[in-house]
Amino acid sequence: MNSNKKFEDEIQFTELVKSPLRLFGWVYLLFIGVLLVTGIYFVKNLDSINYNESPQTLNDSLGLYEDKPLIKGGVMPSMDLGLIKNPTDELIAKGKEQYNTLCATCHGTNGDGEGIAGAALNPKPRNFLKMEGWTFGTKFIDLYKTLQEGIIKNGMSAYEYLPPEERTGIIHYVRTFADYPEITDQEVEQIDETYKISSGVTKPNQIPVAKAIKIISEETDDLVNKLNAEDYSNDPGAILLDKYSRAPQNVMLAVIENGVPNTLDEFIKSITSQPDSFGLKSSIIRLPREDHEVIYKFLKNINSKYSS
Repeated sequence: MNSNKKFEDEIQFTELVKSPLRLFGWVYLLFIGVLLVTGIYFVKNLDSINYNESPQTLNDSLGLYEDKPLIKGGVMPSMDLGLIKNPTDELIAKGKEQYNTLCATCHGTNGDGEGIAGAALNPKPRNFLKMEGWTFGTKFIDLYKTLQEGIIKNGMSAYEYLPPEERTGIIHYVRTFADYPEITDQEVEQIDETYKISSGVTKPNQIPVAKAIKIISEETDDLVNKLNAEDYSNDPGAILLDKYSRAPQNVMLAVIENGVPNTLDEFIKSITSQPDSFGLKSSIIRLPREDHEVIYKFLKNINSKYSS
């Protein structure tokens, strides 16, 4: 009888200690189990697992913009020029109210430039308590210019929509924060000459840029539909334009918007010197003057028909 035992009724753990290689076959099962557990964990955490920690990035501020508000135009009321040199208590009180509403969040309630909204601004909002470092200056007309035009590079908005008297009230309230330069009669005359505040200012309507783009786009689409509805198949000028331009319709749209030169010679000089800028093929420079004239008359007709 063969005394070698191939099978055992139960595991002899003492023998495993003496001969660990007997467990080698279980390594494969262990490896597969580890892979399975790792794979399940990885799949469930795909959204959060990363191997490199990248620094926090900020959005490009050039890609962010604030659209213009919709403002109804009209005539801003005139104001008494005497209020510039001799403001009333009522005017200063109204200026304080406007300042607290429009300016205090950045410049601070006491004008020190430490407003809540100004904490994240760079450069910091103007400190009205200090007289140095002003972009336009500290004279009354300089402050009025700031409210009229704004200072884009410093993040200062324009308040040209405010009536002159309200802007004057804000400026006089700001002047209470420190010792500002005295207002002269010559300065008052200069302010009125520049901004016409004693005669009233006509302010045009203002619409948001997005709305303006939409209107222009709709007008262009309407014009394109009109051009498509026309039959130019028998017009010699249209035939030549189709042959010597990359997109005849774009050339016609440009002509409607920008017009055509007053003379044929000017037209030939412009299209032959830079044909690509007009959407024309460079081969157009080899056309005889007679063919240039045919194209010129066609485009001039298009301009007179649709540009009005």
